[in-house]
Amino acid sequence: ITGKNVRAWQQRIGYVPQQIYLADDTVERNIAYGLADDQIDHARVEKAAHAAQLHDFIVDSLPHGYETIVGERGVRLSGGQRPRPMSRRRPAVCR
Repeated sequence: ITGKNVRAWQQRIGYVPQQIYLADDTVERNIAYGLADDQIDHARVEKAAHAAQLHDFIVDSLPHGYETIVGERGVRLSGGQRPRPMSRRRPAVCR
């Protein structure tokens, strides 16, 4: 890293906390967190879920797919499943 490339390096860094926030809402709204319902593009949410290798789990394992309510702090998901929807939150949905 040099003074010339430090900004490019910084733009490529992401942070995914171990303790994540899940709203008591649907999987879709948690992936698109922060967007109003009329701004959520389901195709982009699905694309983000595919990128996180989460789509098959959502459609095959959750009772209502993307409309499944995850519960406050994701209480209806296992510990290993909780971080996955949030790893593809808004940056992937808004591209």
